[in-house]
Amino acid sequence: LRKMRESVPNLVMTDMWMPVMNGAGLLAEIRKDDALKHLPVVIVTADAEALEKGALEQFDAVILKPISKEKLHNLFMDFYKQKKIGI
Repeated sequence: LRKMRESVPNLVMTDMWMPVMNGAGLLAEIRKDDALKHLPVVIVTADAEALEKGALEQFDAVILKPISKEKLHNLFMDFYKQKKIGI
């Protein structure tokens, strides 16, 4: 979060399962921060079960592992078309 505040990115991609803070926790912290809450947040996970249960709906997008260039390209183009990110 500190690094994001120093240099605000156009987009945040995070893994769901991380050692210190999971992706949902990171999203909650981003949404509480006035300088960051506008950012689109993408969750990257291999947890298809969480996706099926609707546990990932609060994210702007979900990318299931394995990640491919095509998945990233489609994601970026969708966000660009929706004016969520600039290029």
